[in-house]
Amino acid sequence: MSKNLQFLSVIFLGICLLLSSWFISQSLETKKVDVETPSKQASGQDVQNRYEFITIASDYFIIFDKETGDYWDKVGSSEWEKKESILPASK
Repeated sequence: MSKNLQFLSVIFLGICLLLSSWFISQSLETKKVDVETPSKQASGQDVQNRYEFITIASDYFIIFDKETGDYWDKVGSSEWEKKESILPASK
């Protein structure tokens, strides 16, 4: 009887290992979600290329808005500061 019980316990353990590995692989599988973004604004300009991230130094960054000419800068660990451009925006 102990041989049958040992055989059944090994079979049960194998099934549990297979099921648990399948559950883990299903939980790690990424879900692909299509995100719809407007490729053009109402004025016809590209939305994707509106902002430009510029690195001046290792701790000085600028984000430039090509549409309005405004920009935000950050120095070190300070907050982002919005500044208005004195130059006309590029089109």
